[in-house]
Amino acid sequence: MPTDRPSRADEELVSRLQDAGVKDMTWMRLKRWRKAGLVPDPEQQRVPGQRGSTSVYPEEAFEQALLVAQLLERHRDLDKVGFLLYLGGYPVDVDALRRIFLGGLDSISREITRAADGATDPDEIAARMAHTIVGERARTADQRAFKDQMLQSAGDQRQLTRFYASLIRPAIGAPLSSGGLFAAYKIIGQDFRTMLGLDPAEFAKVEQRIDSNDRELNAEGGILELLRRAIPNFELENFVNFREFLRAATTWTAGLGVSMDSPHPYFSNCLAALAYRELPLASKTGPNKNSPRAARTAGGTAQEGEHFPCIPNVSRSGGGSSGTAAGSPPVARSSS
Repeated sequence: MPTDRPSRADEELVSRLQDAGVKDMTWMRLKRWRKAGLVPDPEQQRVPGQRGSTSVYPEEAFEQALLVAQLLERHRDLDKVGFLLYLGGYPVDVDALRRIFLGGLDSISREITRAADGATDPDEIAARMAHTIVGERARTADQRAFKDQMLQSAGDQRQLTRFYASLIRPAIGAPLSSGGLFAAYKIIGQDFRTMLGLDPAEFAKVEQRIDSNDRELNAEGGILELLRRAIPNFELENFVNFREFLRAATTWTAGLGVSMDSPHPYFSNCLAALAYRELPLASKTGPNKNSPRAARTAGGTAQEGEHFPCIPNVSRSGGGSSGTAAGSPPVARSSS
């Protein structure tokens, strides 16, 4: 664990990061990153012929610390950076993951409470939340372009509000049938019945699965409530399974041709990390040839060829491939 004095391993890692372009790197910053669970702790190794042991960082610690420095330049929030690392397949401390997830759920709950403005009925909450989203002022050119595109697809604000309300319903425990889900996407010109290309019998199976999942979610109070109860008991395996489910769902949906664009830079980066494992990994002065440019799986093994340059604002749409048949939406594994 971090102490009040840097070890030789700490000093060597800080020096490597400074040489890679992180000029403001200090041991105290490294200490904060380790405390936040974003950089692996050094390992104790015995030196042949000597008494005691010495601290040595695993090689991937340099790559991950360099990535943390670059992500902080963009997002300036340790929890946001930790979530991106997690989505991209980098190892993050399990206690940090619980903290990050619960903090994110708290933030979402505050937004819902503010938009609900006293409403308690899930249907009314979904409607008010959707109205807030549609009425929110676009602050950037990307946001204005995205909002104009969505309005054009939906036809008007009323239809676009219906679309967002439908997507919000499962999150807060309001029922949403398969017919309602498909009708919502049809509002913005995305017809799942045509995209899936299934015969009526196979499509009926997809509808039955969605309706069954929706009933289970309603019984649990919605996705947000289900996660809030489950996350404190999550172990690393549960987080890995959840990420792989999100990854499969994202790439499966993109593979159908459904737009994966987002006007929000951070959410765009999250989608890119899931669908393409796109996280930046280069020094401020250019690519670091000594750093392995590869996304890491939960087990920490490099997957060469799966690492792409990060797109700063809006992620690509479509073109994903999850290896899942078009008619077989990914199914979440049990997290208990």
